[in-house]
Amino acid sequence: MRDIHISIVSHNQFNLVQKLLFDLEMQGYKDRIQVTITINISEDISTNFENISYPIHMIYNNHCKGFSENHNAAFNQTAVFKESNYFLVVNPDVQLHENVITLLINTLDTNINIGLVAPTVYGIDKTLEDNARKLPTPSRIIAKLFGKKGIWQVKECNQPDWVAGMFMAFRSSVFKKIGGFDENYFLYYEDVEICSRIWLEGYSLQVVENASIVHDAQRTSRRDFRYLRLHILSMLRFFSSDTYHKIKTFHQRRIKST
Repeated sequence: MRDIHISIVSHNQFNLVQKLLFDLEMQGYKDRIQVTITINISEDISTNFENISYPIHMIYNNHCKGFSENHNAAFNQTAVFKESNYFLVVNPDVQLHENVITLLINTLDTNINIGLVAPTVYGIDKTLEDNARKLPTPSRIIAKLFGKKGIWQVKECNQPDWVAGMFMAFRSSVFKKIGGFDENYFLYYEDVEICSRIWLEGYSLQVVENASIVHDAQRTSRRDFRYLRLHILSMLRFFSSDTYHKIKTFHQRRIKST
């Protein structure tokens, strides 16, 4: 049964997608994997996948769509979803270490209260990235702008407030129950928002320390004003939402109870 559904979106990144597909070929549980690749903008993808042993479903967009809309569309393919117990969102710009998929799925299997797991993430320079973070707040954003280091770090990173969206492994039933990603977020903060709703629905998040990936981060919003603008708009949308006000209170209570 191919019950592990992996969604990958290419934004003129098919060279990276191909490397990722071969990484998946080397993983445990590959006999349970099926992959959806969404081509978000027109690009050359001349390949027949003849060396790939798992099924691949292709989606070709006729216009550029956002992160949330693309992954929701992949999840909602009836033919794929009906056999899926796990839904993984994976960026093309990651490299998978050995048995990442196995370790993440096994963690979900050990506790039905866990709705989402993520691996430990390293940069290409082998430094640990802070993909497991505290809830962003206006005060933490300001502190970061003024150079306060470690503002996002959590003492118990195995159960953070949220995890970054470059690699997220959901229990499919949880993803469906909460309605997937909020498509009002085109790019940025959709990962913060969905993690918040998972907590509010009564599930927890976990980072699996012995499962790791390498992330070649692009940091586009630091170089391109269009992406910076999207980043700011998404941040303001989140801070003005009911979800933000509810999750802020939730985590304050969670900290006090630990």
